[in-house]
Amino acid sequence: MNATDLDNRFSEAAKAYRNKINPNEAFVLQLERELKQSHNRVTSKHRPFIFKPAWAAAMILLLIAATALAGFGPEKVFAKIQKLLGYIPGVGLVERTQLIRILKEPVSLTRDEMTVMVSDAVLTAEKTVVDYHIFNIKSQAEQNDPAESLCQQAPYLLLPDGRQLDFSGGQFGPIPSEFDTASFVLPCLAKGEAPGDWAIALTFVPAPDDYKIHEAIMLQPLPETTIVSDSEPEPEASAETEFVFTQVITTHDSYILYGVIQPIIPNDTAIQIASVPVIRDADDTLISYSVDPALADGQFQPQPGGGISFVFGIPIAGTVFPVRLEIPVRVTAPGQLSDQQPMQIACASWQPEQAAQPVEAVSSSELTTCVSNDNLLSLGEHPDASALRTLAIGADGSLNLHDRSQGPITLAQASIASSTPDLSYIAWVSDSGLTVYSSADGKSVQFPNLNPEALSWSPDGRRLAAHVNPAFAERAIIDIASGETVLSTRLSQEQFAGWSTNGDTLYLLIPGSSGEGWLLMSYGLANDKYQEVAYLKHSSPKRPMAQISADGQWIGYHGDTQASLYLMPLAGGQAIKIIDVPVQMINPAAITSWAWSADSQSITVNLILPDQTEAQTTIVVNLRGCQAYTLPYQGQILGISQ
Repeated sequence: MNATDLDNRFSEAAKAYRNKINPNEAFVLQLERELKQSHNRVTSKHRPFIFKPAWAAAMILLLIAATALAGFGPEKVFAKIQKLLGYIPGVGLVERTQLIRILKEPVSLTRDEMTVMVSDAVLTAEKTVVDYHIFNIKSQAEQNDPAESLCQQAPYLLLPDGRQLDFSGGQFGPIPSEFDTASFVLPCLAKGEAPGDWAIALTFVPAPDDYKIHEAIMLQPLPETTIVSDSEPEPEASAETEFVFTQVITTHDSYILYGVIQPIIPNDTAIQIASVPVIRDADDTLISYSVDPALADGQFQPQPGGGISFVFGIPIAGTVFPVRLEIPVRVTAPGQLSDQQPMQIACASWQPEQAAQPVEAVSSSELTTCVSNDNLLSLGEHPDASALRTLAIGADGSLNLHDRSQGPITLAQASIASSTPDLSYIAWVSDSGLTVYSSADGKSVQFPNLNPEALSWSPDGRRLAAHVNPAFAERAIIDIASGETVLSTRLSQEQFAGWSTNGDTLYLLIPGSSGEGWLLMSYGLANDKYQEVAYLKHSSPKRPMAQISADGQWIGYHGDTQASLYLMPLAGGQAIKIIDVPVQMINPAAITSWAWSADSQSITVNLILPDQTEAQTTIVVNLRGCQAYTLPYQGQILGISQ
């Protein structure tokens, strides 16, 4: 079904219900003219969002729901509408009745020890979305003339008939249904790495019957007229706005809410966004909302009649509904400068008809949120803190081992440090280079030529991974017993996440290309192979601080708010938010570092608390009993054991 067919069907439905309720005839005629003019603009121009093929059908529905059907409201119309649209994360809105194709299997190509992997692809009638990753990149320093080899060419898809689909806006054009193969072509690699002209053959198959497409439910538009002005002069009556919620998509962890802010008197005025929107829940807690990049085209786009569209992803877990949307706007006459108009706060509340429950991970530990705003500032001190062994870097750069039998021991002045889970081996970086220390006998070995920027111990203490030169993407893996060092200079943009329990597999993070967060990869030392493990959803875009537990069962990481921490089963499953201190605008809490305990039963977290500007607070969380305490230690805790 194309956009024209869809338009005709809903025009007929709208007329039928218009006759049924008999609205004002002058209004109907004016509305029909506006819709026809809007549709003509859709077919003749190429603006973002409204006029992309993937959004043509969706916008017809939204326009009808937001304007034409505001007074109709029959359930049958909306029942038909909601069957037509669905949502695929990372892809966007799709017609549910169309054929969806996917990549048959991941494929890769290796040349000169560098690998390009295509891990996923989704094909619709409007677009093609391809996820790919690059590994073992050679640095420009290894090339003869890197200045002449900078890559400025985007990837493209080459069809069997020789046509080329260009890459634009994070996607390619649609692949005709008669083709079930195409070549993914990279003319060159980022940062000027050689070789170039990569071509990977892709095969596509129909998506299975159980392929997840989330239902996109059209809402019966019920305008909510509110206006709350700030300290600026009182707005005129003509500046009043109204919210119209048009669509909601329920995923496993969020509601994706669509709508339009529109002026009460259309056409004479237009809405413009003036500042950052704020969403609060029923407890007046600020909500960390998000927008899938595949849906970002629908954010704050001008609409017929002077309105402006919005789309927000509202998390299910931890949100007390209803939520209140507060969007700063300016209402102007068409063509006028908005900064000359007073700012207003357009407000509305929303809640789901039937609250969905977040998908809980199946886990014997029955983890849940242990630290929140409710108890963060009232935690008691650990009852037996003196019995714990800890490793920490103080504010003055001193590396201190707190031993229950010997008391605190200052090992060195260090910029970074790392330890095995049981603190039997410790490594640090100082002016003398890299030092590896055995806490059992007090002996140390120095590597003066290594000055790593990051360190990661295997749980058994056999190996130490080090980023020795991030500028040229070099990694060293040191065998502690023999002292043998294997240097690799073929890396992507990676961060250490930890090791397998036997020390044969190193886990790495690379920036994900699908908008789902950081991608966790495993690297086998024996076979020199990389493999995808999972995306770290809701992870911090800048500092994920990912760490794998010593028992190899969990990966923990910093969340997308300053004071949140997630744990996710390494074997697969739902991530669980262990620490959830929602952000506040003034003096927010923030996690600065954290570490697993040796037995993987607890975590230690360093936090800056609200109104705490200098010293940090250290807390330990017992995961099984969900008990949290403060520790009387200052500095960055790197490890803890009994």
